Amino acid sequence: SEPPQYTIQVGAYKTEANAKQVVNSLLEKGYRAHVNPDLKDGVPLFKVHIDKFSNKNEARKLAKKLTTKENLPSFVTTSIN
Repeated sequence: SEPPQYTIQVGAYKTEANAKQVVNSLLEKGYRAHVNPDLKDGVPLFKVHIDKFSNKNEARKLAKKLTTKENLPSFVTTSIN
């Protein structure tokens, strides 16, 4: 069986446009960012995720760097796809 995949979430936005702005700015800085559309209570929510990891500690290291270096609140979450 595959190990669980982890990703780092750095934001969730009500509009795809806002999420894409954040993704583009992260891509310019060299991060592998993408938008992950979701539904919360039937309302669209666009989550911004960075990278994918098979190791939770590796994900935590980058999350910490994002918080300190980019001033982004971030947390490690499991990746669905």
